[in-house]
Amino acid sequence: MSRTASVNRAVRSSRPVRGAGASAERAASGAAFAQPTIDDLIRVMRELHDLVASENDALRRGLPAAAVETTDRKEKLQVAFRALYRQLLRRGAPPLPAGQVEQLQGLGTTLRSLAVENAARLEAALSASQQRIDQVMNALRTKIAEDHSGYRGDYGNVQALRAHFVDYGRSLDV
Repeated sequence: MSRTASVNRAVRSSRPVRGAGASAERAASGAAFAQPTIDDLIRVMRELHDLVASENDALRRGLPAAAVETTDRKEKLQVAFRALYRQLLRRGAPPLPAGQVEQLQGLGTTLRSLAVENAARLEAALSASQQRIDQVMNALRTKIAEDHSGYRGDYGNVQALRAHFVDYGRSLDV
């Protein structure tokens, strides 16, 4: 089984895969394809499609860490896609067979909609994380304010309060 086939099979599973396929690695490393073909472009687009679809699935299930794990691979595939696109679809390039044009258009449309969904899901995950951070910070501020209200200006106990929070790995210098 070729390396690309094994990577493609792993991408279709729900688990993110760390390395990129051979075609993406060649383009992303700066090495141009010896004779790039539309099949290379289609293969990279499918790999990117599968990766973004699995990332969207993970985000849909509430697992934003999957997005972090796939970032490098997604960037490599995007670089490979751009390089192949520029090489194969430049002005003066020979026309493509109708079947491949339809296949590219279909993949492009699907990939675009997946990218829009991915951006929306990433934004929602980021917003949810920020809300959780804000809630924790508000709870800390409330606790600090409640603790300070009992001192009624007796700042001699502030050092004890600071020591209390430092013991728990927190500082009042938030």
